[in-house]
Amino acid sequence: MRVLPIIALYAVFSGPLGEEPGWRGFATPRLLAKHPALAGSLILGAIWAIWHLPLGLIGDLSVYGTVNVLLAAVVFTWLYQNTGSVLLAILMHITHQNSVRFLGKVFIDADHVQQQWIGVAIWAVAAVAIVAVYGTESFVRRSATQPALAGAV
Repeated sequence: MRVLPIIALYAVFSGPLGEEPGWRGFATPRLLAKHPALAGSLILGAIWAIWHLPLGLIGDLSVYGTVNVLLAAVVFTWLYQNTGSVLLAILMHITHQNSVRFLGKVFIDADHVQQQWIGVAIWAVAAVAIVAVYGTESFVRRSATQPALAGAV
């Protein structure tokens, strides 16, 4: 139970509560109004990765972390498009971030790197599954009778 206050502090000062209203609440709808879901996700993922570049100043930036952000952007777009909820994006961000931050500390050296790449692989499987099921235009499932409209979210 001592870890709960730490998780709350990380949520406030280390990303999710500061990032998700901007990434999902502001940027995602604007990107999706001009781009297909996959392209918008990858554009936002690139911006999100650049946002994290200052972590390099404290030695907390890695290739797997950067790739992870690009893949996670696809999954977060799917989540947001299907729920419209920034809160769920915040909770998903908190869950992922804290699993990496706390569970990742269990592993050291090569095991830590391997564990991080396994996490990237999981995000990749999720992103590929989303694109395989929903396509690249919109990550929202349409009913068989609903016509696909250009630019519809």
